[in-house]
Formats: sequence, C-alpha cells, structure tokens
Amino acid sequence: MGGAGPLPSLKEVRAFAQANPNRIDDALPCWTGTIAAYAGQGRTFRESAVEISGHAFLEYVEKATGQSWCFPVPGRHLDVADGVLLTNHGIQHSLRSDGGRHIILVDDSRISLLENFPVKCTYYLPEAEFGTPAGAEIFHARSDTVYLWRSAGPHVGLVAAGGGSIIDMKQEPSWPQGVVSYA
Repeated sequence: MGGAGPLPSLKEVRAFAQANPNRIDDALPCWTGTIAAYAGQGRTFRESAVEISGHAFLEYVEKATGQSWCFPVPGRHLDVADGVLLTNHGIQHSLRSDGGRHIILVDDSRISLLENFPVKCTYYLPEAEFGTPAGAEIFHARSDTVYLWRSAGPHVGLVAAGGGSIIDMKQEPSWPQGVVSYA
C-alpha cells in the first residue's frame, strides 16, 4: 500500500505495525480506513436509528463541533442489539454532506455485522475479518490481544489504531490524528 490512496484498514495497519515496530510507533495513534457504527449498549440499531430519505441510519453528533455523522443500517440488522457495523474505506463508500450532517453512503452488501460487540474497555482477541476486538474478555495483555476503547454509544466514525495494541472506537471524527501511508 502507499501513495495517496485510501487509508489502510485496521487489519492492514495492525499487520504493518507488528512487522515494523520501530517504523510506526511515532505515527500512532492514527486513523485507519475501517469505519464502525454502534448503537447504545443494550439497544438495537432500530432503537437508535434515525430516518433519512426513507432509510435507517445511526447518527453520531460530535460534542465539540456539532457535526453529525450518519452510517446506514441494513434492514436485516435493525433488530440486532449490542452489535457493531463495519466497512472498509475507499472505493466501497462515499460521503454526502448536507449542512452539518455527513452521510456515509455504502452499499448494504459492503456492511458487515459483528454481533456481541464487547461493552467493556479491556483486552480481547481480534476477530478475523476486520481485526476489531471480539469475544470474551481477556484479563491481561498478551501478544495476540487488542485493547478496546469504546463509549457507551451510539457512535459512528473511523477506527483509530493506537500505540501498542489499542483499538480506539470512540474518538470523535474531527479529532486530529495521523494517518499511515507506506510503500
């Protein structure tokens, strides 16, 4: 990967960081090209969704800027509680801005659901497709674990990779972070 193309996915950033620990430490935390959207803890996507042009979206309003970020919720996932919707950046989606509302446009077939999204900020094993924290809590850091940092929800935004094994899924989208571009 390299150049000015799309941001590398969370999985790609983590693989690069593990293979090149001395080259990437100064670039972290950084945004990845993985976008995540989750509802409030214990709530279904339907309970947290807003309707925009006849479609369900999760909407997150940044406290600092008042800007809102909207992620589409496929109908098949509306009744899922404690899940996270994920897609990778790049050619898979576009962004439409309408005043202070930013609407992420992505085909439903490009949106994946991770059920039983962890609710506690601690260590987990990463799942295979995106590298996001999943499964049962791990009670201490290991070389194969990642640390989840999330809010009580709802939230929409890019996933950030932090120094070491931190996966930040709560940072406000306008917060300045680095990006990793490698050749």
